[in-house]
Amino acid sequence: MAITVFLFAKAKKGKDDALKSLITQCLPETRKYSGCISIDIYENDKQGGLVFYEKWETKADYHAYLNWRTEQGVMDEIGALLISPPDIQYYNHIDI
Repeated sequence: MAITVFLFAKAKKGKDDALKSLITQCLPETRKYSGCISIDIYENDKQGGLVFYEKWETKADYHAYLNWRTEQGVMDEIGALLISPPDIQYYNHIDI
């Protein structure tokens, strides 16, 4: 069953453009990664910060992706630009 992932991240002051640039570089590979159904990113128009709205085939696929990005050092690069670790939340669709 597909899983929906919401990831909330806020850049340090003055690091918004660097964060967006890094994400832009990573997105083509992310969208091609095994198990990725879709990923869209939204910016909070008042408080700043980004929300990643992602759909993955399985939670295991998403975790494999995170592990791959961590091994590449990308997660450390992103983490250095954020005010705090990203908040990752998982949701399952319910048919009601």
